Amino acid sequence: MAEETMNRKQRRAGGKPSAPPLQTVKPSLLPLLLNQAFTDHRAGRLAEAERLYRRILAEYPDQPETLHHLGLIAQAAKDWGCALALITRSLALKPAQAEAYNNLATVFLYRSPIGE
Repeated sequence: MAEETMNRKQRRAGGKPSAPPLQTVKPSLLPLLLNQAFTDHRAGRLAEAERLYRRILAEYPDQPETLHHLGLIAQAAKDWGCALALITRSLALKPAQAEAYNNLATVFLYRSPIGE
């Protein structure tokens, strides 16, 4: 059965089965998914955290904490444009996020010639 949920590349590489197809995220599950994504993010499991953040955003595109933290993953990958867009959007939706402003300043610093 697990073989059925693996894509061809994963089967060849002997990887893990892919995640089940995206299903609707019930509002009651949102805090649990966010918590798991934050836990994965803090533990350095960025791919898993990114997958969860994107799953949440597929259902709740205006979820500010998710946008902010996905922006942090883009920042870690030095994708400054993406990080800027995500964190800025997060702040537009929820301006009272001091940590997001700090991270936005970091993006500006490193994407400018001064930060290089």
